[in-house]
Amino acid sequence: MATQEAIFINTRVRLQRLADAKFFSGWVKDFTRTDLVVKLGGPTQVKLGETFMVQVHGHSSTALFRAVLRAVGPKELTFVIPEPVRFLTASEQVRVTVEDVTATITGGGKALEATVVDLSVGGAGLVAAREIKKGEHVRVIFTTPLGNVECDAEVRYCKMESIEDGTYRIGVQLEELGRIERARWNRLVEQDAA
Repeated sequence: MATQEAIFINTRVRLQRLADAKFFSGWVKDFTRTDLVVKLGGPTQVKLGETFMVQVHGHSSTALFRAVLRAVGPKELTFVIPEPVRFLTASEQVRVTVEDVTATITGGGKALEATVVDLSVGGAGLVAAREIKKGEHVRVIFTTPLGNVECDAEVRYCKMESIEDGTYRIGVQLEELGRIERARWNRLVEQDAA
């Protein structure tokens, strides 16, 4: 039987370092009552022994707890959880990481290829080589293992992801999906959260 923590695997995690209140984010790779492993999108400046407040959003609940950084890898952080985890009713949509989904974003007559990093029932986080203005309405074709999902979307945010690579992190909110596209999208969210 799965533990309560296991339902959070592959979901989005937010970390706030207590020393300076700086925020970091990533995805849950492993989660038990005493340990947390977070997969990161890129390098992060952290030190062993630092304490963080952690918030993990799942499908039906949110986990809140304090954690101490125990190990740093190239793309993951390992924490020890010294106190019991509190579980609350979920306050936002779950976001799950994906590795085999790409997208083509078309707006203003220009097409832009993007990698899909995470998704939720109502949106997606993408990384692309060009900036798109917040508030712009775009057409997105997601290429997924379950088939294409094509829809209109609104750009909710666009910020520099990596200065070295010149990439941008783009958040899109999906507008109305057709019946088949909605079924495919929901299956993607559910299977990657399982």
